[in-house]
Amino acid sequence: MHEILIIGGYGVFGSRIARLLSQSADFKLLIAGRSLEKAEAFCRELAHPMAQPVVLDRNLDMATTLRQLRPWLVIDATGPFQGMTDDDYRVASACIHAGTHYLDIADARSFVEGFSKLDDLAKQHRVVAITGASSVPALTSAIVAHLGRDLAPIHDIEIALSASNRATVGTNVIRAILSYVGKPIPLWQQAAETAGYGWQSLQRRDFHVTGRPSIRNRLVGLCDVPDLRLLPQHFRNCRSVVFRAGAEMTMQNLLLWLLSWPVRWGWIGSLAPLADVFGTLQRHMGFLGSDRSAFDVRVAGRAQDGMIERRYSLIADGGDGPWIPCLAAALLSRHLAKQDDAGEALSFGAYPAIDVLPLADFEQAFGAFQIATEQTERRVAPLYAGILQSGWDRLPAAIRDIHDTNRHCAAEGRATVTRGNSLIAKIAHTIFGFPAAGDDIPVRVDFLPEGHQETWQRRFGAHRFSSCLSAGTGTGDLSERFGALAFDFALLAIQNRLEMHFRGWRLWGMPLPRLLAPNIHAVETAKEGVFHFDVEITLPFGLPLLRYRGTMTPKA
Repeated sequence: MHEILIIGGYGVFGSRIARLLSQSADFKLLIAGRSLEKAEAFCRELAHPMAQPVVLDRNLDMATTLRQLRPWLVIDATGPFQGMTDDDYRVASACIHAGTHYLDIADARSFVEGFSKLDDLAKQHRVVAITGASSVPALTSAIVAHLGRDLAPIHDIEIALSASNRATVGTNVIRAILSYVGKPIPLWQQAAETAGYGWQSLQRRDFHVTGRPSIRNRLVGLCDVPDLRLLPQHFRNCRSVVFRAGAEMTMQNLLLWLLSWPVRWGWIGSLAPLADVFGTLQRHMGFLGSDRSAFDVRVAGRAQDGMIERRYSLIADGGDGPWIPCLAAALLSRHLAKQDDAGEALSFGAYPAIDVLPLADFEQAFGAFQIATEQTERRVAPLYAGILQSGWDRLPAAIRDIHDTNRHCAAEGRATVTRGNSLIAKIAHTIFGFPAAGDDIPVRVDFLPEGHQETWQRRFGAHRFSSCLSAGTGTGDLSERFGALAFDFALLAIQNRLEMHFRGWRLWGMPLPRLLAPNIHAVETAKEGVFHFDVEITLPFGLPLLRYRGTMTPKA
C-alpha cells in the first residue's frame, strides 16, 4: 500500500487527482488542506475506503508533518507557484530530506526552471522529485516529442490553449494568470531569446477534430509558461517556441488585453491583487459560453523529403477540460509505484516533467473522458511560394532565396530611406515606427513563420517596425497587417521580377474607402545574383510618405 499525501486535495485540481488515484486500491490517499471540515466532506464524497482527511498548511513546518504521516509520495496541487522565491522550494526540499517522492502541478516558469537546484540532494536521498506534472510541460513536451520524432531538426513549436468558460477555476489559478499579464516574458524566436508581454499579441484561432463540431474564432494571447525556456533547451536547434492561451469569451480576453497595457507601461505593478474580483466575475459569467475546451500543438521541421508541419488537436467536451492538467500527476504516481515494485525507470533526482511520459499514456487516459484528438500532417511551402504557385518557379533564384523561410530565418543588407515631411506623413511615421531617413543604413529582416502566416520584423539601423503577412482570400492575394490595419495586394511574378499591386485596405476587417488609401508600389528584382528591393508609399494627392530601397542576402 502506497500512501499519497495530496496538498490541496479538495481543491479544483487536487480533488481531480484524488479521484483519478482512487480508482486504484494500491493507494491510501491523505487529503490535506487548511480546512478539516472541507477535507472530511471531500473524503465522504470520494467514498474511497483508504481516504483520510488531514489538516495541513504547506507554509508551516512540513518536516514535522512528514515525520508524523510518513507518506510515500507528496503531490503539491496548491499554488500559485508564480512569484515564489528560493524559500518556496521548502515543500519539495522537506520531502527529499524525508526520503519521500514529490510531484507538483506547477506551471510557473521561474519555479519550474529553478527546480533542478534540488537535483543533487534528490539523487543523494534516492528520491524522485518532479515539477510541472501538468499540461505544461508534461503533456506539451510529450506531444512535441511525438510529433517531432523523425524531424531533424524541429524548427518551430507553436501551442495554443482555449479554456471553456464553464470550467471551474480557483482563485489561485486566476492569480497565477494575472501575475504575468502585461509583464515581459521570454520568447524564443529565430534561435534567440527576445521578449513579449503577457496576454498581448492576441490572435484568433480555430480548433478542429474530425467527428466533433469545430471550435472557431477564439482569442488567445501570449502566456508565461515553463515551455518557453524548457522546450528550446530540450529540443536542440529549435528556432522558435510560442505559447498562447485564452478564455472562451472574447470580452474576457479583450479586458485582460486592455488591462495589460497599464502594467506594461509601469502604471500598475501587477493585476494579481484583482484575483478575487476576477474570480467573482468569472463565477457570475459561468452560465455564458460553452463547456468546450481546446488544445492545439503545431510542430514544423525538416524531414527527409522536405519541410513538413504536424499538428495535434484536442477538443474536450462536457466540461472535461479541467481533467487534463491532472492526468500527468496520476500517471506519474502509477509509474512510481511500479518503479518501487519492479524497478522500472524514473530517474532519481529533481527535474521538470519534460518528456517523462509518452503521449500514448495520455491518450489512454483521455479515453475515460469526452476528449477527442487528431493528428494531421502537411507539406510546408514558404508563404510566397504558396501564393504564387507556378509563378514561384519563374522568379530569379535570388528572390526565391529571400522568401524561402524553410531554409533560413533572416536577411541582411543595406538600404536608403527617404521620408515625407508633411504633417500627416510625420504622424504616420510615429504610429507605424517607420525608419528615419538616411543613406547606406544597415537593414535586417527576421522572418517568423507561424502557421499559415509570417511575421516580418524589420530593423533599419536602430529603428524597428513589423507586420504580419498571410495569404489573402483570392488566388495570388497577399494580406499585410499592421495591428488592426490590413492592406491587401496582388502578388505577381512579372518578367523576372516580383511586384505587389495594392488592392484595398481594412480596419478591423471593415473595408476602408479606396479614395483615402495610400498608394503602395513594391518591386523586388535580382541583379547579378543579388536581391534588390524598392518600396514606395505615397499618401492621397501624391504626398510622399516613405521610400526604402536597397539589397539583402539571406542569413542562416
